[in-house]
Amino acid sequence: MAGYAFQIIPIKKFPSDGHFSCRYDLEDSALSQSVKKWGVLFPLIVTRKSYQLIAGHKRFYASLKLGQDLLPALEIQKVLSEGEAFIFSALSNWNQNWAEMDRVTTLSKAKNQYQVPSEELVEFWLPALGLPSERHFLDSYLQLAALHEDLKHLIHHQRLPFRGASLLLNFSQDDQKAFALHIGAKLKLTSNQLLKIAEWIKDLCVLKKTNIEKLLAETNLV
Repeated sequence: MAGYAFQIIPIKKFPSDGHFSCRYDLEDSALSQSVKKWGVLFPLIVTRKSYQLIAGHKRFYASLKLGQDLLPALEIQKVLSEGEAFIFSALSNWNQNWAEMDRVTTLSKAKNQYQVPSEELVEFWLPALGLPSERHFLDSYLQLAALHEDLKHLIHHQRLPFRGASLLLNFSQDDQKAFALHIGAKLKLTSNQLLKIAEWIKDLCVLKKTNIEKLLAETNLV
């Protein structure tokens, strides 16, 4: 295993692009309050010389928003490939509670950005994310990466249920955005309600040969 060198690093030296992040959203109000009161208690883990974050993206984000100048970090002495660094990032969260959109983000990045084979995603990555090693789980999570960002945001913040959200992929991106704005943001739906409403609205749009925005404006359904 690679060795580490402990350093106190100026925050301006860290790239802020979240290149190896497995998180859908770095905002964490409870963590921000902790960092504000106590500072960063556990060092970040960074790549050698470039200081790309491997672990501690939320701690970094909280510190950046709070205007902190210096952060403790462990610098990995081994030079890692892009794929190795991303695997390390995922493993640093092993056995933690994964939000569903974090899983979607991690699996889609592993598949599309780092070209991890599907077999490896099933056998290794799914268990690392707390999921059974079954191909249909991988397929369902990868599909949801194509949802409109507004829908992902609602799912992540538990305004829309994760289960059943794949049905919304039957809508265009514009219709998904309209669904998020006019329905998802206004109604807290159960999975069963989401399925029924999505099917109903899809049928109405086909019947009336229109889109969700126009349908809702004409019928005042919500």
